[in-house]
Amino acid sequence: MGVDGRRWVRPRHDYEFLLDDVLRLGATRIRIGLDVAGGAANFAARMRDRGVTVVTTVLDNAGKPMNEFVAARGLFPLLLSPAHRFPFYDGVFDLVHVGTNALDEGGAPSMGNSGTEEALEFFMFDVDRVLRVGGLLWIDSYLCQSEERRQLVVNLIKRFGYKKLKWMVGEKAGTGSAKTALYLSALLQKPARD
Repeated sequence: MGVDGRRWVRPRHDYEFLLDDVLRLGATRIRIGLDVAGGAANFAARMRDRGVTVVTTVLDNAGKPMNEFVAARGLFPLLLSPAHRFPFYDGVFDLVHVGTNALDEGGAPSMGNSGTEEALEFFMFDVDRVLRVGGLLWIDSYLCQSEERRQLVVNLIKRFGYKKLKWMVGEKAGTGSAKTALYLSALLQKPARD
């Protein structure tokens, strides 16, 4: 299932963060997390090794039972797409990990309408809702196909007032296009609000 033995443990690219570094940056101990569009739950498995329980949202991949695969690994799957609201109470997670595919701007059918500005805003509001004050939002290697898209994500982050703990942008090699595609990785802390 494409398990990368180095992912989140040893650096593969300049714009990727390591698990142990992220866990050290948390204001309090991270106990429970949400991995959005987590695929085979490799992130959740790595976090389990560090004593963190992670619920992984999986997509209905053309009838393939990815949720069953995740459960067979002893992890917690939730069959859900980013176009749906998270079925959790407010402020329950210490960490929300948003993987590469969760903010897919191409509008792939399995991702609902996540490519639109409105869908991205809805998604970010819901992430903010389930993340506790002081919790971490980890945007992990999000591929921005344009500077405009990157700016849209940056403006949303500013609007929520998240504190930037780590911020990396890296250029995608070999796109074969005149436009530069960028990877954005960010580790953000949710602020207290009045």
